[in-house]
Amino acid sequence: RYSQINRKTATGTESCSNAKGTSANNNRDYDSSGSQASQSRSRSESITSSCRRSRTNISAVSERSRKRSRSNRSISSDQESVASVNESSRTTRNSRSNKGKSKPKKRKAKEEYEVIYADPSDALKSAPPRRTRPRGKGDTIGDALVFGDCLTWGMSHQFFGKDNNCHWPSHLRERLLSKGFRMVESSMISRTTAYDDPEVGDFEFPGSNDFDFNGRFHFGTVFSSHSPNWVIIMLGTHDLKKRIRDVARCQKPLALDKVGKSGDITSDDSSNSDSEEEKNYPVTADRIAENCAYLGLKAREMFAGHCHEGKLSIILVVPPRIRLTDVSRRLGFDEVSVALSRELPKAFERVCKKYHFLFAYRKLSIKSSVDGIHLTAKGSRKLADTIWEAMKPGLPRVTRRPERFKVVH
Repeated sequence: RYSQINRKTATGTESCSNAKGTSANNNRDYDSSGSQASQSRSRSESITSSCRRSRTNISAVSERSRKRSRSNRSISSDQESVASVNESSRTTRNSRSNKGKSKPKKRKAKEEYEVIYADPSDALKSAPPRRTRPRGKGDTIGDALVFGDCLTWGMSHQFFGKDNNCHWPSHLRERLLSKGFRMVESSMISRTTAYDDPEVGDFEFPGSNDFDFNGRFHFGTVFSSHSPNWVIIMLGTHDLKKRIRDVARCQKPLALDKVGKSGDITSDDSSNSDSEEEKNYPVTADRIAENCAYLGLKAREMFAGHCHEGKLSIILVVPPRIRLTDVSRRLGFDEVSVALSRELPKAFERVCKKYHFLFAYRKLSIKSSVDGIHLTAKGSRKLADTIWEAMKPGLPRVTRRPERFKVVH
């Protein structure tokens, strides 16, 4: 456009110069006659006026082109300023988000493999901390393991079978869930603390082995299958049977001070040269309580591994007293069993104080029990209340989220 304007201005100036030259020649040639002079004068004026109009048109066109160029430059400058503002805001936002965060160092795959798997406990140091409080209703932060025998299983006192009304863990499940703990129950009929039962398989569980009812053999597997922060142990009733006392008489008591140091710490592998008098280890209430304490110490030892986090709380529950009936005598209980059951509360209390376990005991009346061994529905509810009161101080408070305001139309 500028080249066209220049060409127009050049042609205009050439025409003006030619017009002036022609007018001068005409004036020289026709000085004699006045008419010719006037004609040439009028012609020259018309030519000059046309030149002036062309110049004004050219200047207007150039002025419009200058204005367009100025507006284009202003628009481009505004776009550049907006882009610079967006870039600056983006950089400030990134700087705020990355404030206080150190850039992770890049490591080789081989080096990372060696660092993590050389010692598993080192890899867990950078793991996020485990939550200690539930965030609301239904949120769980851990498990509560219940390890017991037929009293925990829910055996009925009126018939041979399970009665849900006599199942005390069912009265405790909803309470634990309100505190963020999911109950994991491991209960079995005729389970003992640390002894095999050579006769129960033929009567109650055909095809089972003697060691299937040994609580010490199965506790480690059950504990490792979960990540419990609470362990509730209620065993010892079946240790009072005469046939179990005969089995325990040939075994040395468990050495609680050697838990985790020598693997199997029982004395089942005593030398054959020992006489029968040296194998006489009678069952007492203290021995039954120490067997339950062994399971608690075993839980502490396993909880110290890298698969468990948080705090472990262990509670020992004292089994109720038994009463001799025709049914209880057929199951293997006698007068010695009744006497030992009365000594269990004090023995359990001493063990809990020594090893810092929680203690749960309530004197339950067994007179309304038909077989004299298993709990009634009322006794199960009372036992659940007792265990809950013992657990309350160690349970967390629930962090409740604030409810949003509801608009009522």
